[in-house]
Amino acid sequence: MESEVENEKSKLYLNGSKHPVLIVNDLKHGANATGGIGLWVDVGTEGFFADLRVENR
Repeated sequence: MESEVENEKSKLYLNGSKHPVLIVNDLKHGANATGGIGLWVDVGTEGFFADLRVENR
């Protein structure tokens, strides 16, 4: 999974796809928001992440 966030728009890519599988055009915190990144799985489940990288481009 790769996620690109630019201004108020986010694009999500899966499995190295060239085209996003999800586009969010209106991020509610605005273009100048700062903060953390959260990864969440549903209550009562486990989530495992490998080779996780966060880059600022």
